[in-house]
Amino acid sequence: MFKTKAIKVSDTLYALEQSMGSGLVRCFLILGSEKALLLDCGVIPDDLLGLVRTITDLPLMVALTHADGDHIVNAEQFPELYAHEDDAHMVVHRFASLEGHVLPLKDGECIDLGGTVLDITHIPGHTHGSLAYRNLKEGYLIAGDSVDYAPVYMFGNHRNFEHYVASLKRLQVMGGYHRIYTCHGELCIPANAVAQQLLVCDGIRDGSITPKDPDAPHVKDSGAKLYERGPCAIYYAKANT
Repeated sequence: MFKTKAIKVSDTLYALEQSMGSGLVRCFLILGSEKALLLDCGVIPDDLLGLVRTITDLPLMVALTHADGDHIVNAEQFPELYAHEDDAHMVVHRFASLEGHVLPLKDGECIDLGGTVLDITHIPGHTHGSLAYRNLKEGYLIAGDSVDYAPVYMFGNHRNFEHYVASLKRLQVMGGYHRIYTCHGELCIPANAVAQQLLVCDGIRDGSITPKDPDAPHVKDSGAKLYERGPCAIYYAKANT
């Protein structure tokens, strides 16, 4: 019995959801005609490879949107995985057995699964090595934790607010997608969530948003405050400017 719920989004995309307290963490399985891509490795120990094999027997590639701990728990199930070089050390720090088995993905690269092509954009900020995966043919973007209606974490290690703002601006100019699949909040949000997230950043910078004390227990003692505007929010601490 799997702890992970597989949701078919389309013929080429599955959302793999794991409950985490009152929230969830979402991985994605993307299918082509020649191979499949598992994007992220979850927060709850589970037989992710076994679950994937109930969906497809295609050769499997594994890659990360970023290497925060809630996205890599099952990484050791796979002989190798791909991540941006600036996040690779986070994987190896957690799993020493994967040293030498975290392969680099770089800005501007493409992953061709056979009829399903994903182009890669480096979007540092939430972590130094955060990546966005864009499917131009189907018009969607998967940007890890960088764009979401759930609060984006901009406190603690590996965060950089100014880099985050620059990355959002790059995604906005890049375009080529009309929906975004997220790793924590609503499964699918519109492309204008990028612009809405930038409005939260503006409110942090110019002081036009009154910060609130966070309700989440694991955020309360971090020094971060909650900044909200419209459907978007950021947990932000000044130390990460």
